[in-house]
Amino acid sequence: MKLFLFGATGWIGKQVLEVLGKIASEYQVFALTANRKEDRLLKILKKWKAKYGVVTGKKTGKYRELFYGTEKIPDLIEESDVILFACAGTSLARYLFYALEKNKKILLSNKEIIVSFGEIMSQKYIKKILPIDSEHSSLFQLLKKFKFSEIKKVAITASGGPFFRRKSLKRITIKQALKHPVWRMGKKITIDSATMMNKSLEIIEAHYLFKIPPSKIDVIVHPQSIVHSLVFTNDDTVFANMFYPDMKYPILYALGFPERKPNNFRKIDFENLKMNFYTLNRKENKAIDMGYFSIENKKGYPAVLNFANEEAVKFFLKGKIKFNQIIPLVEKTINSYKPFKVKTLDDIYGIEKWTRNKIREFVK
Repeated sequence: MKLFLFGATGWIGKQVLEVLGKIASEYQVFALTANRKEDRLLKILKKWKAKYGVVTGKKTGKYRELFYGTEKIPDLIEESDVILFACAGTSLARYLFYALEKNKKILLSNKEIIVSFGEIMSQKYIKKILPIDSEHSSLFQLLKKFKFSEIKKVAITASGGPFFRRKSLKRITIKQALKHPVWRMGKKITIDSATMMNKSLEIIEAHYLFKIPPSKIDVIVHPQSIVHSLVFTNDDTVFANMFYPDMKYPILYALGFPERKPNNFRKIDFENLKMNFYTLNRKENKAIDMGYFSIENKKGYPAVLNFANEEAVKFFLKGKIKFNQIIPLVEKTINSYKPFKVKTLDDIYGIEKWTRNKIREFVK
């Protein structure tokens, strides 16, 4: 099968290629994208003997072997069998919709697209998406075991990030915020983990992907990140999905689905296993509370939450605002938004433009 990998030079893209390199696979790496890292993309293209490479964030570049801009993408989607979105952000969202319209198999690690555009995604589209991020891959696997009527609630776990239970966040540096205690990830998602916004977005994603009411989605802090999700059934039995914090597990599951592929990844060592779990009070965590508020109210709120957070994190990483200003800035933007019934891609893009402008106005 021809695989089109969006985001080949990013953290998730690297993990995808590592997994493909370790398993006997029916996939042919057919096409690859990068945002701007053309040197790195060309090396990957040559190593994997991919037919096409596309630099989406630049109109021109220095390599004749690569395409620049996004004009070629629809043609490549049509030629591909499987589309894997490992890129972050929402700039390529319209191509996910295009791939869904063309009935392609979709593997998705990009929660931002689901959060921002889930409100206008039909159920027939959602059913074509196989999630790759650890919590939703985990939930996908568990939920296949139960009838919806048997489920009392579900829970996704949160590591708590580097500042769990730390009372003062006034003097947090960029370096400290980027030092995650468990996961190695890209900068933006690492900051989101530190603010707990990552889990807020995942609540919204779980609702859209699995049609679970927000009232039945819980968050449990689990610093070791070995249990990734739990399902609580009506008889108060709890079912958990476990693997060490390594994205190769959900990537392998998605690539092999519906089969389970043998591998040489680290196996659970029960003899030396230590795990802790803590209740998270949503009222004491503004990021989590905004996630529930957004999905309970919809009308564009989830998109505002995502875009406001993206912009605020950018300002933090540029040193323009302090760490403890990220969430208040997002909340201020949420409170300024006038909700309406979103129906189209252009509605969401309009919300994106308004949100980013509003954040910039607040930061001035």
